[in-house]
Amino acid sequence: MSTRRLLVPALALLAACGASRLEPGTVAVGTWGGEEAGLLVRADGAHAHIGCTYGDVTGPIPFDADGRFDVAAQWNVTAFPIDRGVFHEARMSGRLSGRTLTFGARLTDTGQSLGPVTVTLGREPRMANCPICRTPKARSRIGAYSRPSVPIATTSRPVPARATSPRAPSRPRAASISPLERKRKRVASLRTRTKTAPLM
Repeated sequence: MSTRRLLVPALALLAACGASRLEPGTVAVGTWGGEEAGLLVRADGAHAHIGCTYGDVTGPIPFDADGRFDVAAQWNVTAFPIDRGVFHEARMSGRLSGRTLTFGARLTDTGQSLGPVTVTLGREPRMANCPICRTPKARSRIGAYSRPSVPIATTSRPVPARATSPRAPSRPRAASISPLERKRKRVASLRTRTKTAPLM
């Protein structure tokens, strides 16, 4: 009789444990939203927000029989107030329970932890200060710091001077003649014409 009393609770406990386990799979595609958190899952990846930080995951997010997952991500922790486009290598991990998912992120280079936050499938993210990005933004490079821009040195070539053709020498101006001298020359010219004219 005592053996049966002990066996029944044990069987009930095993049944409960078996019911809580999940069939391994991937996080469902769709919008998962919460307070200051969001997870936009696509077939080829996911885009996540924790407060004013955000990250991207490449490919589906697989979970085990306990609903736990741990995937590589790239995270931007300096997106607000000015997004400099600096991404860090990170791990995004969490646990799925039905239509509710809890996750957080940890930067692999600095050890900074973000979250955890809880989101629900089919609920819109409620972001107070930083609106969620519906599409991933372009990034300059992945690393802890952005590389400062280096000005490109330019060499200026001397501009050759335009060749100029030499000017022709100006003709000297005729000396000014007085009216009396002009009259004398005219009279002399008439006398010369009269002398050389043929006789009729």
